[in-house]
Amino acid sequence: MDDYESLGAIFATLGVIILIILLIGLALTIVTYVANWKYFKKAGKPGWACLIPYYINYVNCEIGGTKIMWFVIAIAGSIVGAGLSSLGGDEPNAIIALLSFACSIMSLVAMIIIMHNVFKSFGYGAGMTVLFVFFPFVPIWILGFGKASYLGASGNGVSPVASATPTAMNAPPEMSKFCPNCGHQVQPGESFCTNCGAKF
Repeated sequence: MDDYESLGAIFATLGVIILIILLIGLALTIVTYVANWKYFKKAGKPGWACLIPYYINYVNCEIGGTKIMWFVIAIAGSIVGAGLSSLGGDEPNAIIALLSFACSIMSLVAMIIIMHNVFKSFGYGAGMTVLFVFFPFVPIWILGFGKASYLGASGNGVSPVASATPTAMNAPPEMSKFCPNCGHQVQPGESFCTNCGAKF
């Protein structure tokens, strides 16, 4: 009887641990989607776009000024890689496994390039990209909940911060292309942001 009680206690403990892990994972996912929504809004994009698989990658290409080729590689790599993995069956073929791995790596590299340009568009450098590789959630939280403003697409390989001349950096607010508060595009002559209401 004691053995059954001990076994029941072990399963109950494991169940609680699994439930806690699932709740933590759910909380991290929700926080990440909220952060994604917020940095999309900063860049003048619809927040709901971050909820749609694959379309989120397309919008990230627009935000960072990344060539559409990298979006196609990211999506094709993941789809083909998953398809090849399913062909393996019970006895995986070495060539199919290698091709699947290569497609997955190709997709990962494309995603890193896309996100690197997004980070540059908010004034961050390679350090943020390295952080993204090891802790993908954290840079998204920094973009969404941090004070960084959208500085424009930087997929041309030039950092928007480094490329700004002193004259451009000291330009009067009405000459700015984006709201310093939310990153929304501002039309010439406007005295306040039509997105967040901030006055210039």
